[in-house]
Amino acid sequence: MVEIRMMGLDFSFYTDASDVELEETVALVQDLVGVKPDENIGTIPMGKIALLACLNIASRHVRLQRDFDQYRKNFESRLRNLSNEIRTLITER
Repeated sequence: MVEIRMMGLDFSFYTDASDVELEETVALVQDLVGVKPDENIGTIPMGKIALLACLNIASRHVRLQRDFDQYRKNFESRLRNLSNEIRTLITER
């Protein structure tokens, strides 16, 4: 059981995440919603804050997916080129 304070509210839940992973996760969520752990959210509806956090997470996911797809294409191209070079060297001997 872990207990955290976020947006002026206390949350208790069970998790199998390590302490480090939990701290990093909480810090990321706080960064995404732009609220300090003990800061009260005032009159901003929790749903709006949650939606903004979701949009930020989705934006990061889309960016990471695009970067990964580009990396994979570049890697496959380099691998093909290397394979062709090896094939050329083998057939020359």
